[in-house]
Amino acid sequence: MTRDVGIGKAIVLAAGVGSRLGTITRDLPKCMVEIDGIPVLERNLRWLVEWGVRDAAVNLHYLADEVVGHFIDDPVAGVDIFWSHETDLLGTAGTVASLREWIDAEPFLLVYADNLFSLDLDAFVSVHRRAGQLVTVALFEREDVSASGVAELADDGRVITFIEKPSAAETQSRLVNAGLLVLEPDVLPLIPERGDLSTDVLPRLSSEGALGGYRLRAHERVLWIDTPKDLERTLSAFGVPA
Repeated sequence: MTRDVGIGKAIVLAAGVGSRLGTITRDLPKCMVEIDGIPVLERNLRWLVEWGVRDAAVNLHYLADEVVGHFIDDPVAGVDIFWSHETDLLGTAGTVASLREWIDAEPFLLVYADNLFSLDLDAFVSVHRRAGQLVTVALFEREDVSASGVAELADDGRVITFIEKPSAAETQSRLVNAGLLVLEPDVLPLIPERGDLSTDVLPRLSSEGALGGYRLRAHERVLWIDTPKDLERTLSAFGVPA
């Protein structure tokens, strides 16, 4: 069943090399790693279609032709894909900046292609709209936050501070970026041509009271495949032997 969250566009970040996966990504883009026979990028596109997204811009870099070729042979029904090839990686902020014309004047989703989500996207977008923030980021609790963007969340849902890969002395929060954001087009002038959202945009927005947070509820989750151990955990969650 298709549900419509009222946001028709999503940028899907799929350019990562996935070097921490070792030999798994020697000849395979990270976004094409399969979970139960389906590449993670394809799973994300199908998920977005289920929530009413009809246009996706996908940035590519490593083994880009292999990614495009897969979707030529086996397209995802219900979504038009704009492939954004990056000869040099622009960073997450740079990718958004490069797609300003494609975004136009619409709110849009930003999805990390190598994460998999089980959450109520309508609830996420509704929280964003009620708060009236420029950006809202989905957050979940993680014991080790040293490799993540970490948010301190106020009672009213505002992100008070956002720190990328903090030291233990910098934060007591365990809420980290889940790799899913909703952004208003008014944020585009604040986004640099190169750089990362987590270091160059989100900390500034949090200091200005313009960043909201959506804390995943008990029945919601995010899975990721950054390392072989992470991949094994994700496969297990889908009932697939590692």
